Amino acid sequence: MRTFKTALRIARAHKVYAIAFLVAVNMLGLLTGVAQGGRTSDKLLDAKVNLAVVDRDHSPVSQGLAAYMEGSGNAVEVADSRRAMQDALARDEVELIVIIPEGLGDAVENAATQVRSGTSISDAESTLPRVGTVLAPSSAAAPLMAQQVTTYVGQVLTYRSTTAASADQAVGSTGISMKETAPASVIKGEGISMPQGLLVFFGMALYSLFAFTTNIVCLIMRVMGNRPLRIRLGVSPEPVMKRNLGMAAAFAVVGVVGWVLTYELGMQVLGADSTGESLPRYVVAATALLAYTMVGIAFGFFMGQLRMSENATNAVANIGGLVFSFLSGAWIPLSLMPDVVKQIGKLTPAYWANQPIRDAFAASSTSMDTLAPMYGQIGVCALFAVAIGAVALAIGRARMRSAAA
Repeated sequence: MRTFKTALRIARAHKVYAIAFLVAVNMLGLLTGVAQGGRTSDKLLDAKVNLAVVDRDHSPVSQGLAAYMEGSGNAVEVADSRRAMQDALARDEVELIVIIPEGLGDAVENAATQVRSGTSISDAESTLPRVGTVLAPSSAAAPLMAQQVTTYVGQVLTYRSTTAASADQAVGSTGISMKETAPASVIKGEGISMPQGLLVFFGMALYSLFAFTTNIVCLIMRVMGNRPLRIRLGVSPEPVMKRNLGMAAAFAVVGVVGWVLTYELGMQVLGADSTGESLPRYVVAATALLAYTMVGIAFGFFMGQLRMSENATNAVANIGGLVFSFLSGAWIPLSLMPDVVKQIGKLTPAYWANQPIRDAFAASSTSMDTLAPMYGQIGVCALFAVAIGAVALAIGRARMRSAAA
């Protein structure tokens, strides 16, 4: 009990880490979340987004699709290069990029010929090259706009294969029919979406929780390892096992406090209006953040066993937190990354925490069949914490044996 209280007093005496990460970084996450749409609304709005169309085909079909998409959103000019597209998304200049592949127009003509020869429209449509869409992860409207791409191409194929219309006429008829709308209203229920601003905040929280817990745990170990304090604790009647358990309990309390404060801050500011409607999905997000908090604790324990200095700990915790968050897709969608980066990302614990959070926000059901895979991913994240902690314990025992010898 004495070790537990001493460790908590050390954490309480170094409030700068809580201020830096749990306040400053989380406030930045809140501001970003609010700016990108923190709350859901009862109003139906047109899915108008900033978008760019990259036409690599230049056929009547591709030109018609480009004109329709640009007319439905706010058109932004983006060069046809991976770097330019990444920069545009990272700077929030666009929310959706549509990439029309070369040969789309010819493929539609071939598919129309197949339909007139007896092939079903669905089978013929499956032979068409895929029109690429890259979405900003924080945009709720971009996925709706992206769906219009497939609908548009399907409409052109239908007109071209079932009527005597030419390609230009099919494109014109499709443009007219796609502009027709039907009255709609919101029906509240279990399927109401979760605030996208909260998803942005949770992405930032992965970094703040990791950096906070890593720094504070390593700090406690460094102070507790100082010779005068170590001697005082060593001569106390408290058994070694109880002393170690007290230290572990202090780490857990610090981590849980940081987790609760971070999660509640996001919920109160960005998600309080829909908690009851999607509670199981919020539980998934909260559990994923808790698992990643445990990873931060284990990583801090590992660095504490290495007896790293305060400056070195700060550098490793911050850089590690930034790199993990980047590779996990929490800040920039993995669809924009090269395949090798995607594979590397799967080797980080942040990926297995971020993925279930994103899946929970995208889920349309709260059945166990839907949620079970998310908890499996969270379990992988928790295994990272166990593995890192086991390595740290092995290092500690090796050092004790070396000192005894």
